[in-house]
Amino acid sequence: AIVLLALQAFLLYRSGQTVGKKVMNIRIVDEQDGKMTNITRSFLLRTVVFLLAYNIFPLFFLADLAFLFTDRHRTLHDRLARTVVVKAQDVQLENQPSKNS
Repeated sequence: AIVLLALQAFLLYRSGQTVGKKVMNIRIVDEQDGKMTNITRSFLLRTVVFLLAYNIFPLFFLADLAFLFTDRHRTLHDRLARTVVVKAQDVQLENQPSKNS
């Protein structure tokens, strides 16, 4: 499990995409400027915090999923990390994290 989390962190840091996001041709970017976010926002807030929440409060995922039905389809972890998921080809990837990171 730790190896998979480390791989996910590395992939999010490098491209804003996990393996699943690459397959779906989507990536995580800053909600305001559309640039890559830093590792704290893309991995720690979006993944680690919510894995802990799901394990402490098993029904927490229902509240998170309910946000998928909002106008921009952003879940709680997107809102907490101030990120948005976009089509990968619509984003000019820069190696610099967002200034809002």
